[in-house]
Amino acid sequence: MTQLADPDAPEQRSTTEKPVLPWVTAEWLTSRHTQSFPEPDSLDLLPEKPLKRGISRVLVPAAILVGLGASYVAATLFFPLTNLAPNVTKTPVTVTAAAPALPSWPIEGAAGVGVQGMGSISSTFEQESMASITKVITAMVILEALPLNPGEQGPEYYFTQADSNLYWDYLRNNESALDVPVDGTLTEYQLLQGILMGSAGNYTDFLAEQIWSSDEEYAAAAMEWLNRNGITGITVVEPTGINPANSAVPGSLSRLAEVALQHPVFAEIVATPVAEIPGNVEPVTNTNNLLADPGVIGVKTGSLEGFNLLTAKDVVIDGTTVRLTASVINQFDPETRDAETRRLLADLEVALAPINAVPAGTPVGNVATVWGVQAELRTATDSTLLLWNGAGGTTESTLELGEDWNKGGNAGSLTVTGPLNERITDVELASELHGPSAWWRLTHPLELWGLV
Repeated sequence: MTQLADPDAPEQRSTTEKPVLPWVTAEWLTSRHTQSFPEPDSLDLLPEKPLKRGISRVLVPAAILVGLGASYVAATLFFPLTNLAPNVTKTPVTVTAAAPALPSWPIEGAAGVGVQGMGSISSTFEQESMASITKVITAMVILEALPLNPGEQGPEYYFTQADSNLYWDYLRNNESALDVPVDGTLTEYQLLQGILMGSAGNYTDFLAEQIWSSDEEYAAAAMEWLNRNGITGITVVEPTGINPANSAVPGSLSRLAEVALQHPVFAEIVATPVAEIPGNVEPVTNTNNLLADPGVIGVKTGSLEGFNLLTAKDVVIDGTTVRLTASVINQFDPETRDAETRRLLADLEVALAPINAVPAGTPVGNVATVWGVQAELRTATDSTLLLWNGAGGTTESTLELGEDWNKGGNAGSLTVTGPLNERITDVELASELHGPSAWWRLTHPLELWGLV
């Protein structure tokens, strides 16, 4: 029986109908839905490794820069200042000079005083008769012609009765003289003792005649010796001083004494108070009475128109030995001569009181740094000198900063030199010498490192 189809029933397709997509099969669908895919490494929006590389590219250079900066700061803030030595300059230093000397001269006659190393002054520039002070010059030219060393007696000279008779002739002519040993001998040294201690004119002429044939020849030798030794203002015509033409500016005798006393034999004789000389009954006493005074070392008396004396005295002032000289000419008597000499020497010693030549705190230099700090350098103590009659001194500074840059820190020394003595004083900073600021260090590396 034939059944009719239900119109509401779904349409039945033939199992043999061809699929629309023939390649889409059940196997294909199964395989596509069951295929495994790799899981993502991260759920972040960007991959992790590229992020780390980016951070490294930023942080590493930054760290390097920070390290370099720290090194720079350390290198500038703590770098020593060895390449930035402060500039030290010297300041001229004035030495206070002594006031002009104004001695109180003797009322009568003439006089002169001197300080060895600082010259001499006179009451007059006129030449006055030296009398037997001439024998100082004669003794010196004799010692040059017939040299003697300390302890030596020199050649011996034989004397006869005629020489003794001549001694009496000198006395009758009112000349100083000493007797001689008849048929005996005297040495050069003994004759010089008689000349310089006893002022024996006969001894003087005797020795001079052994060397020079005439007074003119002697005078030429004496004047040449004076000129060679820088002694001016003296005229010599004969060896004993009996001729008034033997004359000198009083101050010139100071220089004569200084030169003569440099000879040890001469200095020994004029400092001898008493000596035994053959031919004389009594010991020969030095005519210079001032030898009994402390410090007096000679030199020679003389008398012709008046009474003369040339004297040298050593005194110690402020730890320094100073040689003073005084000459008095044409005094009324030996007592006045001696008294005036003592007074002049005492006044001269007072005038030589130490002078504060460079006071403490005197500027001697300046120090300046490249970072703009400056300080003055000053003397730490007074520098006293022995100065007289306008004499001054010189200075020489050695300036160098030490490690102490505080106020009062040592910065060298100053040497102050006068004619007689020398003083050395420290030099110090008058104010603190500050180092460079941190900002200056940071902004001036090339200067710190010595590259400019």
